[in-house]
Amino acid sequence: MSEVIAEDLLCAKCGQTRPVAAFDQRFIGKGTRLTCASCRGVADEGHKWQGAWAQRREAEAQQREAERARAQRNAEWEHAWQVREHARQERETPEDRARYARQGERSEQRWATAEASEDPLGYRVEREMAHLLGTSTEQVIYALVDPRDEQVRYIGRSGEVKHRYRQHCRASTMAQPIPSRLGLLNEETLEAHSYATCAEADAAGEPHTCRYWLHDLHEHALRPTLRILEAVQPPRLVFEREQRWIFHALCTDIPITNGLITATRYHRILLAAIRNLEVDWLTVPLDHPEVQALLKKGYTFPWVNDYAWFTYARTGDATVLHEHGAIAAGQRPSPDAN
Repeated sequence: MSEVIAEDLLCAKCGQTRPVAAFDQRFIGKGTRLTCASCRGVADEGHKWQGAWAQRREAEAQQREAERARAQRNAEWEHAWQVREHARQERETPEDRARYARQGERSEQRWATAEASEDPLGYRVEREMAHLLGTSTEQVIYALVDPRDEQVRYIGRSGEVKHRYRQHCRASTMAQPIPSRLGLLNEETLEAHSYATCAEADAAGEPHTCRYWLHDLHEHALRPTLRILEAVQPPRLVFEREQRWIFHALCTDIPITNGLITATRYHRILLAAIRNLEVDWLTVPLDHPEVQALLKKGYTFPWVNDYAWFTYARTGDATVLHEHGAIAAGQRPSPDAN
């Protein structure tokens, strides 16, 4: 004979009499303490919030730990820089200090010239140009060559080319992790993801950037070879000459790894336009209609487009900065614009 179940049951939690339907049917008649649906809902909600708070506290603890690790790394880098700077100062000779003083005087003269300008845009461009040129009066265009196949893999400019080459060749620099150029983030630190080896970068489909190439050379215990392409006079033309050499390399299928070679849509459109333009980039005039239109789409430098920057560096005429349009800080012209 089957057991008869009462129409109402007593809730062991709130002490109220509830209909049978308010209880979990699996435990009725099993001799267990019964809890009505209302009390069970409150308990479930409490457990849910407790779990959410626990997860939040754990995430905050992980974030604090990542911040402490980042602060420790920054402190170690700062200490290493101070040690190197102290060692450099100890190696300085009176002749070195005199040379630095002369360079500082030339820099002050450049700043004074820039501040004398009544044109705010011209002043900003002149100030930025003086900052990029530094204190050196000898500017060169150089290339880094892969010793395995004698291919040029990087083109740059510098006023201290030997120092710049040593920066490229430092073992600590060449062995640095390869940063992602596809916008990938590290799930733990939410910073840009990086790869310890070239094989990891290849597996993720990363483009072969200069950092990738230097890391690959380091893995094979090699260093790039320095090659001087051109000594530039006057020094202000070094920006234009660097861009010309880079465009020349792109049009002649030289596998350079400069930052222009990225996976962004803007650069894909710009690279296609550069390669489709049948000119000799080393000699073509800036006023060539197609060259001028292409350079006006570039934003290599702040405040103005590339055409205005190159023309101003060549002529010193600030009116070109206004005639061809200034670019607001952080704004990038559309590569599809005419």
